[in-house]
Amino acid sequence: MSRLVSVSFVAAASLLAAACQQMPASRSSQAGQPPAMPAAAAPAQPPVMPVAQGANAPVVEFRLAQNEKDKGLQSLKLGGREVWMLPQPVMTRVDLESVAAVRTQDGHPYVRFQFNPVGAQKLAAVSQRFTGKYLLLSINGQLVSAPTIGGAMNQGLLFVPTVNDQQAVQVANVIASNPAPAAQRPAPATQSAAQGAQRPAR
Repeated sequence: MSRLVSVSFVAAASLLAAACQQMPASRSSQAGQPPAMPAAAAPAQPPVMPVAQGANAPVVEFRLAQNEKDKGLQSLKLGGREVWMLPQPVMTRVDLESVAAVRTQDGHPYVRFQFNPVGAQKLAAVSQRFTGKYLLLSINGQLVSAPTIGGAMNQGLLFVPTVNDQQAVQVANVIASNPAPAAQRPAPATQSAAQGAQRPAR
């Protein structure tokens, strides 16, 4: 069963706003608290958008990061604290199959990432080996979110919370290279009995 990932999300009204960080960055970003994880999600089908590939598609990258300094890691300010990230991504756009803006039964918006078979294997391996580490999501070099890995994700699904419905739709549209209007609202998520991930010990 896939997991909802506990996340510290950069508080920006738009993916393209100046509040987004360049990676790496020297200034801190403001991160919100993760919403309460629901026991179930509404039984409706969200609009799934295939992730376009090609030279003009936005660059989507996932990197590992941790609180401890180590050799070969780069410094990054995150929510008023310093974390250390791998310079090379562990997953990229080519590992994605589709993306959708969804909402849980209790009203929390998320971006749902569906990985292709190769990407799903990478996600499973990373989540099993690096529980408690950060999985940084960036788009075109902009830091968008910093989920913490709470456990194994073996179904190729990753749920990333957003600050509001508009941002969930914007993030999904940008990744899918879809110019759909930002006023669109996320559909209810389809996970039945989705489990909340544990936050790592500090």
